[in-house]
Amino acid sequence: MEWISVKDRLPDFDVQVWVNIKGCEKPYLFSRCNLGYDGWLWADHYNEIDGEGYFDDDYDVTHWMPFIKPELPKK
Repeated sequence: MEWISVKDRLPDFDVQVWVNIKGCEKPYLFSRCNLGYDGWLWADHYNEIDGEGYFDDDYDVTHWMPFIKPELPKK
């Protein structure tokens, strides 16, 4: 998969994606959240797949790519 510029297209709401933040050296797990009353914000999931997020509009996201949740190993 390739990185998608936020200038070209944004991810759907409430879908976890990997993002590149300007000035950071590693990707982060985020989602784009629709807050309704105030547009939308990015939510940092602290690299946890099902964790709670920290919402902020100060993240300088430049690119994103889909996050595909891996299947757990078979026992």
